[in-house]
Amino acid sequence: RFAGIRPGMRVLDFLAANGYYSELLSYVVGPGGHVLMLNNKAYDDFSTGWPKRVAGNRLPNVEHRTAEFADLGLKPASFDAIMMVKVYHDLYWVSPRDGWPKVDVPATLDQLVAALKPGGVLLLVDHSAKPGTGKADAGTLHRIDEAYARKDFESHGLQFVKSSDALRNPADKRDTISYKQPALGHTDRFMLLFRKPG
Repeated sequence: RFAGIRPGMRVLDFLAANGYYSELLSYVVGPGGHVLMLNNKAYDDFSTGWPKRVAGNRLPNVEHRTAEFADLGLKPASFDAIMMVKVYHDLYWVSPRDGWPKVDVPATLDQLVAALKPGGVLLLVDHSAKPGTGKADAGTLHRIDEAYARKDFESHGLQFVKSSDALRNPADKRDTISYKQPALGHTDRFMLLFRKPG
């Protein structure tokens, strides 16, 4: 509802991992819509549940694809919406031993923006870092500063539409790793919606 995703839309679930949100999106867009569950190889290897999710054509409007950041293979103006849920910070994470080299973030964001139709939206959800930390905590705590994120996407031509406090948690001190206890499932998360002009 927040993003305005509705039946018939084409939606990209970027770094979809095991496809949890891809499946939810499949029900929202319906048989007339299409969902692209896009991972890179590292995400595919880490997220072992995605093959079962799409096995046997159980989600006929969902397509799984593997592509690397250097060339995501996305057609220009081909999506009504893009979802990035708790994955944006990973673009600033560097860990070659985990199969995650340094990402050319500007080039990656440019590809995503180009793939949006004019008027299309991008929904961004991520674990909050402390204000003013920018991208510094992306590799250590797997968090990112909300203000930095907003500026990053606006600098690539998207217009900020609105934010939501639905996933906020004031009790989270934002100084622990997002995917481990005690923060796991209890992080303060920001939710931002952007639109491509046109």
